[in-house]
Amino acid sequence: MAELIIAGGTVVSENAAGVLDVAIEGERIIEVAPAMAETGARRIDARGLLVLPGLIDPHVHLSLPMKRTVSSDDIESGTVAALFGGVTTIGDFTLPRAGQTLAEGLSERMAQFRSASRTDYWLHVMVTDFGDLGRQLDEAVALAPAASRSSPAIPVRGPPCPGTSFPRSWSRRASGICWSWCTRRTTTR
Repeated sequence: MAELIIAGGTVVSENAAGVLDVAIEGERIIEVAPAMAETGARRIDARGLLVLPGLIDPHVHLSLPMKRTVSSDDIESGTVAALFGGVTTIGDFTLPRAGQTLAEGLSERMAQFRSASRTDYWLHVMVTDFGDLGRQLDEAVALAPAASRSSPAIPVRGPPCPGTSFPRSWSRRASGICWSWCTRRTTTR
């Protein structure tokens, strides 16, 4: 049963916009329908407002060190700002430092997000060191199920695969790993 109903707003989805109610239980949308009956759930009157359930910002930089600086928003303030804008899931980056493996950089970044993120998230793992890339990718992909929250996906990102500096033995495998989406239960390579 719904704990919360956002009622009478103009719900915007990927297909259409219309006046609908959105029922929420826990942290999940369980139903979107016109004029839901009173059920005792807490109601928010959204008449005259846009309701944008589950917006995703796939490219953010929160507390990300790059080029001798750090991005201006930290993880907490950036995800709080996202929520105020209707964004419930963000995609950020992991940029391993010199000498760090992909898995070490990912583990460090995962700890930062676990303690500070207010939204769901995934992390794009950026390949910065191509030494022993096969082992590094395997280790990073093995962490994938733990590296995101709720709507999890971890793209393992490197240069475009065809004709790159990936070792020849990795060219076929790497083409499936450049953007490897990993959920809690499965990994697609």
